Amino acid sequence: MIESEPKVRKRTASKEKTTKTAKGTNIIRLPISELKYLETVKDPIYFRQWLDGLDEKYKLLFDADLSKSYQLHDIRYSKKMDLPYRRINLLGQIYAIQPSFIMPYWSGKVEDCREGIMLYLRGTSLDSITACFGDTQSKWLDRVNHFGRFSIVGTTVKNPALLSQSLTADEKITFLNGKEIYACMTVGDNCILGADLSLTENEQGLKESYGTFKQEALNISPNYQPTSVNTDGWSATRKAWKGLFNEIVLILCFLHSYIKIRSISKKEPLKSELFNQVWDAYKADNKTDFIHKIIQIDQWAKKNINSLTVLAQVEKMKNNVQLFATSFDCEGKRTSNMVDRAIKPIDKFLSNAQYFHGNLSSAQLTIRALAIGYNFLPFCQKITKSKKNSICFVGQQT
Repeated sequence: MIESEPKVRKRTASKEKTTKTAKGTNIIRLPISELKYLETVKDPIYFRQWLDGLDEKYKLLFDADLSKSYQLHDIRYSKKMDLPYRRINLLGQIYAIQPSFIMPYWSGKVEDCREGIMLYLRGTSLDSITACFGDTQSKWLDRVNHFGRFSIVGTTVKNPALLSQSLTADEKITFLNGKEIYACMTVGDNCILGADLSLTENEQGLKESYGTFKQEALNISPNYQPTSVNTDGWSATRKAWKGLFNEIVLILCFLHSYIKIRSISKKEPLKSELFNQVWDAYKADNKTDFIHKIIQIDQWAKKNINSLTVLAQVEKMKNNVQLFATSFDCEGKRTSNMVDRAIKPIDKFLSNAQYFHGNLSSAQLTIRALAIGYNFLPFCQKITKSKKNSICFVGQQT
């Protein structure tokens, strides 16, 4: 009898899957304790009184006067959580009203899932989380990825008037099933406002990825037009942003130029003096003074620096001086360190997880969930206090 060779199961995940979620009822998630919810949801009069009271306190959540615009539609029951919930008809659209103590998709109670999700977003392995809190790895991964379905801008920025005008943006190379892809990050006021993956590094691919941020920003502020964005020198990135916001001022990151000069000047006897001159130029009070100091650095380097490689980099800095100096015209960010700080912990997480596996849709949800986790999970009390001035905290309803 001839035995057949065992079949080898091959990964067939498609990278072309989109990030669109399944069609279903729109959801409004509102704050309420479990005890009060159980007392309120079954009585239509009490339920309406509670909802009308929230309309005034959380009016930023609604586009219209809720008390005059909705009707109670029906009451339904969740078998997963053994809880009823109501739906309303708001201006012809059906919305499910779900309580804040329940996880998205009724995947558990917040108090039961909070610690596990926090540890996962901080880089703890799924093996450790399941050992401590039970359930399966796929359930915990789904719970985290559910956060990626929310609007990053809408979740982070509680007041549209506080939406950042000065942005920083950059791409980080990561991997999906072993192939390079690009994580496009947009940061403003120390919070990640955009996180999306692009399969290509050309202008069209980056424009689509950064365009997700634009769409989410326009959803909460229809006339939103940022004044500036700081990027590195990659032309596709700069063209993508100019294509999204034609009036935006593009600022070239001065930090990248300094780091490049520093990395190639280690054997130069006068390297310390060169570095000091570069940072002295960075501290210039006005555009004219800044440009003048950069030109002086180039002239000094030609007389005192022997390395042709260093001279070429200093000359390149001089040639880009007008792109650096645009920051003085709009008071934008002069370096990209804000986005670099945001990328670092996310890149560390992905490195420990051996990057992305599966399809692009799942990877998109993960990177977006990590972005929301970065915005709302402070590292320590000192960081929490310093972030009180960021848009993640300013304007929040209590």
